[in-house]
Amino acid sequence: MDRLLLDLRSAVRQLRKHISSTTLAVGTLALGIGSTAAVVSVVDTLILRELPYPDAERIVTIWQNNARDGIPRDDVSPGNYLDWKERQQSFEVMGAADPYSVDLTGDGPPEVLFAMRITDGFFETVQLKPIFGRLFRPEDYQQGAGAVVVLSYGVWQRRFGGDLGLVGRSITLDGTPTEVVGILPRTFELGILSSVQERGAWIPLQFQGWEAQERASAWWNVIGRVSEGMTIDQARTDLQRVSAMLESEYPSTNRGVSATVIPLHEHLVGSAGSALLILLGASLLVLLIGCANVANLLLARGADRESEFAVRTALGARPSRILRQLLTESLGLALVAGTLGIVLAFWGVDVIKALSPGDIPRMDQVVVDLRILGIAIGITFVTALVFGFAPAMHFSRANVSDALRDSKGSAGRAQQRLRRGLIVAETALALSLLIGAGLLVRSFLTVLDVDPGFAKNDVAAYQVFAYWEGQTRDDLLRFFDDASDDIRAIPGVVSVGAVGAAPFLAADMAIRVNFTEEGQPVPAAGEEPQAYISAATPEYFATLGVPLLAGRLLNDFDRGDGEPVAVINETMRERFWPSEDPTGKYIRLVGTEIPIAIVGVVGDVLHGSLENDPRPEFFVPFVQRPSGSMTFFVRSEVDAATIIPTVQETIWRLQPDQSFYQVGTVDNLIAGTMRTRKFSMVLLISFAGIALVMAAVGLYGVISYSVSRRTREVGIRMALGAGHGDVLSLVVSEGIAVIGIGVGIGLLASSGAARVMANQLYGITPHDFVTYSTAAIVLMLVGLVASYLPARRATHVDPAQTLREA
Repeated sequence: MDRLLLDLRSAVRQLRKHISSTTLAVGTLALGIGSTAAVVSVVDTLILRELPYPDAERIVTIWQNNARDGIPRDDVSPGNYLDWKERQQSFEVMGAADPYSVDLTGDGPPEVLFAMRITDGFFETVQLKPIFGRLFRPEDYQQGAGAVVVLSYGVWQRRFGGDLGLVGRSITLDGTPTEVVGILPRTFELGILSSVQERGAWIPLQFQGWEAQERASAWWNVIGRVSEGMTIDQARTDLQRVSAMLESEYPSTNRGVSATVIPLHEHLVGSAGSALLILLGASLLVLLIGCANVANLLLARGADRESEFAVRTALGARPSRILRQLLTESLGLALVAGTLGIVLAFWGVDVIKALSPGDIPRMDQVVVDLRILGIAIGITFVTALVFGFAPAMHFSRANVSDALRDSKGSAGRAQQRLRRGLIVAETALALSLLIGAGLLVRSFLTVLDVDPGFAKNDVAAYQVFAYWEGQTRDDLLRFFDDASDDIRAIPGVVSVGAVGAAPFLAADMAIRVNFTEEGQPVPAAGEEPQAYISAATPEYFATLGVPLLAGRLLNDFDRGDGEPVAVINETMRERFWPSEDPTGKYIRLVGTEIPIAIVGVVGDVLHGSLENDPRPEFFVPFVQRPSGSMTFFVRSEVDAATIIPTVQETIWRLQPDQSFYQVGTVDNLIAGTMRTRKFSMVLLISFAGIALVMAAVGLYGVISYSVSRRTREVGIRMALGAGHGDVLSLVVSEGIAVIGIGVGIGLLASSGAARVMANQLYGITPHDFVTYSTAAIVLMLVGLVASYLPARRATHVDPAQTLREA
């Protein structure tokens, strides 16, 4: 213990004696430890930690695998769900949820609550317990039962201020007094929807009877709990058996449709899992670079103490004694860095949560808890050994006679090779991070260059579900006509149009239909061509800037009592009429008798994401197929965001209780689909930037130290006639050689490691030449600057002074 205390006091003296290098070392290590601990916190919560449900490994999500349309994980049609539930033999319980929305009115402005109408068995699948009140009873699912709702923790806090007396009281949803019977836990998150909005209200679904017949459209989300003693593979096989039966019984709707069973934990992790693991790898690389940097600093500091170690060894000190002292100094350095790193970890978690796209389930639950603190402490001790062991071993085995002959303790070849080897490793690691960040940046820019199919600037979207009690068809048509006229009268508004299936909104309202072409043989049931149908007002195409390619657009002469007409998109034309003009042809929706005339072809409009392929789609006049589920698009001469409140107030004057499902500029809606990609890119760029700086600092330190040790050599060279250029070339070439070897190794290593990023890339390959060459050039330029600065200082050596000292 006495020796340990002595070593600790010595370590403190050494840290204080070299305060500048100590500060640099502590900062370097703290960044590595803090970033690693922060990312580990996220990975632990989202990937490693068990879900907060009993026997969570038995909970699965269930989807339709639509092989015909190439959709491996589609929503589920009500009819298929009911048959799955009735015929399956491997599930203890199964439940479905219908994505929905309700208008909350009273005690404030009207507000949309994103909701779920759930069947019996849904909450039972996860064995959920409310924090207040109760969940639904069997009678709540019966027709004629009183209106009840269970609220999410977030809505309870935000809208009602966490009122403990809310349970048992009524709130007004869709104009109906509805009793609040329970409040859900804060941690309840199933992530079964791609939409980022919180599902604030949960309502019992009371079957109407038609659900059992609906198989053509799919919008339900299904979960189930596998029976005890059964495996998920057995449950998957069981549902495949039922799906095969349904395909035989309903070929027109179920051809190529089967069931996909995904464990809930796997579903929650989703695509974020690979991105988070990449970020974890990046943080570990930063930590390794930090360790290499500090090891270099310790080697430089130790070289100045070689004579001290030699004298102590000559006086009888054992190598183990010197080794222990040096490791104690490393540990002291690591403890200071670890303490600061833990502080940075708390800050880093907050930064990651702030940058997260919002659609990663359980991200709000990420914290730096005691487990993570334990991991951070472990990382601290490991890093102390990693960066301290090699220098300690080197100096504890120093050659006494050599060190005593040279009181200056000049570094030997072994030490120089070790220090240069560390810089090579730093360079290779930094290049790997630069290449990874470069690939994500290139992918991001490639996605941004994708044409969405319309002019997105100065346009805002207002999605409404205009349904109210006693509503008639004429009421609906009048509301949209009056709203369009009043919005058009707002100063600065250029045009206004409306459409059902709106691009880049959370509720796409896409309806897929089967159709046949008039005058052509009727395909077998289930083999009819399919496309998406959407109602649109005549001004929709001009407002959004969708180009007309052939024929005409919808216009005011397409009335409700006129000939049914449609405008198709380019993808629909290429898929079904690739070598002919479809205008003038007639199609008929399966199950209907009235033909629809194709009058025009418009450009493709992307939906959901810039990375999605366009889908076959056709538009019919709103007056011929009216729907309350529409989105107003408003183009203005001014910033579209500035008139959003005015447009909302205009609609409220017509319908005071009309809520808005989603509102925003089209630019922001598109940007919202890029948040996950931007999240990964920004964090990896941050890690790459830190690594680049660390590598530059490390190289500068090595070259600078080398110059200080070669002052005599440089002075003699200059005395013998060497010019400033010769000295610059000598020193810089040393740095470039080290960086060049590191770049070569880094390029080879990155070519293999980049394959794990393949699913994060768009439009480029993991071996993109531009990215690799740019990253290598950037690193070589940084290395050149880091070498030039100490080289320039070397040219100021005074040869006469050097010769006098010699």
